[in-house]
Amino acid sequence: PPKALANGFWIGKVPEELSCLNFFEKMLVARIRHTVCCVKINNGSRKMVANVISWSSPTVDVYRILPPPKDDFASVIAIMFTGAEPPTLEDYRRTPLLVNSGKVLKALTWLKLNHADYADITISREHLAQYDPHEPPVPVFICGKDTSGITVDPAIFESEEAIGTERGECPFIVHGICGQELQAM
Repeated sequence: PPKALANGFWIGKVPEELSCLNFFEKMLVARIRHTVCCVKINNGSRKMVANVISWSSPTVDVYRILPPPKDDFASVIAIMFTGAEPPTLEDYRRTPLLVNSGKVLKALTWLKLNHADYADITISREHLAQYDPHEPPVPVFICGKDTSGITVDPAIFESEEAIGTERGECPFIVHGICGQELQAM
């Protein structure tokens, strides 16, 4: 594969300050925002699974102040929750939708000290305080039970029972669409 370790794509050991970040926390520490995402969480009668579709943004944002204000973040991500019941705090905890501001602050501090591209950023504690640790950082669109079945074509060897989890972290599958694929739609 073109991005294999054999082709020199080993970045070395990732520090704990960065490796512990979830999907949204990684988006908050990213200096360049070039994608838009839609997260769909399907909470069936027992099992939960999350899919993310990401595509390139028509304009690229480069931030000098991190994390971005909550309003900026809401312009590049949307969350849709389907299920028989509205999501609970426990449901949110099973997904990478919540932001731990302490982890984000540690990651930004590490990046500022150790990464040349982050040396001139300003870490905004005011922006960080806007992110509530008990709710997703953007509005969640609540939809009724999804009866369309599985939204991603399962592999031949997968059964419906294998998709999703009843407890613990729910599977979080990220799909990307590049410009050529968008033009062909």
